[in-house]
Amino acid sequence: MPVDVACPMCNATYKVPENIVGRNLKCKTCQQSFTATAGSPFSGFDGSAPAPAKSPDAGSASAKSSKGRGLVVALMALVCIGVVAGVGYGAYVLVFGGASWHEFSSSENGFTVLVPATPTPSKNTDAKMGVELREFAAKRSSGSFTVQVADLASKPINDWLYFAWHRNLLLGSQPNSKLADEQDITLNSFPGKQVTVDLPDDQRVTRRIYLVENRVYILSAQHGKGGMGDADRFFESFKITYNPPKSAAPKPPTESPTTPPPTQVVVAPPLPKGTMPKGPVPVVPLPKAPDPAPAPPAPADFVLSNDERAIVDEINKLRAGDKVAALKPEKKLFDAARAEAVGVATKKPVPPTMFSSQNIYRLSVPSRGPVNAAQLIASLAATKFSRRELVDGDFQEIGVGIAKEGDVTYYLIIFAGRDKN
Repeated sequence: MPVDVACPMCNATYKVPENIVGRNLKCKTCQQSFTATAGSPFSGFDGSAPAPAKSPDAGSASAKSSKGRGLVVALMALVCIGVVAGVGYGAYVLVFGGASWHEFSSSENGFTVLVPATPTPSKNTDAKMGVELREFAAKRSSGSFTVQVADLASKPINDWLYFAWHRNLLLGSQPNSKLADEQDITLNSFPGKQVTVDLPDDQRVTRRIYLVENRVYILSAQHGKGGMGDADRFFESFKITYNPPKSAAPKPPTESPTTPPPTQVVVAPPLPKGTMPKGPVPVVPLPKAPDPAPAPPAPADFVLSNDERAIVDEINKLRAGDKVAALKPEKKLFDAARAEAVGVATKKPVPPTMFSSQNIYRLSVPSRGPVNAAQLIASLAATKFSRRELVDGDFQEIGVGIAKEGDVTYYLIIFAGRDKN
């Protein structure tokens, strides 16, 4: 028989089965946990006090039967009563292992997720992302579960590069962490990346990043190395309810006749009023355009492609801004980088070429979709880890390899210089 119970925090009243009395519930209105007690010290929704519920005789068969019912039966009863009474599932939350899992929704940020406790909201300006980061953190003794949402100024040019930046950001934010696993994921056809890093003390952090046009969702969970535990429930329950505005389709370029730049300009001298010019009009040649800046020297026995040359030029522009000497293309480095890039693209990696008595650093970057050299280097320079190598003054030589497989382009850059040790 249903009885009335009320939340002592906000006076919200619910009808529940008798066998729920004495159990912990969570109020749908204020999200606070309380112990279900028959009868209510507060008035009901209509202003009248609810009638007290009759307690079964402790020695009766019905009481023993009620005590013997399991949590599954209780949960089924809760659902049925909730539907009949017009109360949603969120009104009843049973406690399993000391943590109350329930659905948390944010219509403003466009997501729903299961969490073990009421999340604590906060806002802060993230210096690295340069945007306001809205955070919802739920913590329990066995781990923490966080959802972060940010609206970027514009959609990233390349999602792979953006996810690689977030992977490096996670590694840099966790001292003594090591990359354990990363994989491409999707949700509602939106691209994403899952990254897991190992921490000291047998702990791990798993992070999922989803890119929804110019909005990014970042889910993080800390758990033990033995398994995902509750993190799986957290990640798999996450749903995106945000409907991003569709980007306007780019307009096709309109062709227009081009006129080559003139090599000379006609200058007519001022004439007195009422006179007509006589003889040929004098011409003044245009000043000669300055010569382009010299490109970094390359050995005469090998040729760089336009894309390879563009990458070298963009890196050297970055180094020039930091007042660091330009890198010189080196044939043996290019040969190695080209071979290794093809190996990565074909999933048949070749053993990396060994260079004795040299300080060598390899930078491997996959890119999906069109991206030019300026965008590639700008994306790498946005992370302190990659930028540090790009402008490292200990490097004097460079090799670049580019290989394509389907819609993915693989870039492999090798830097060489003096041994740091």
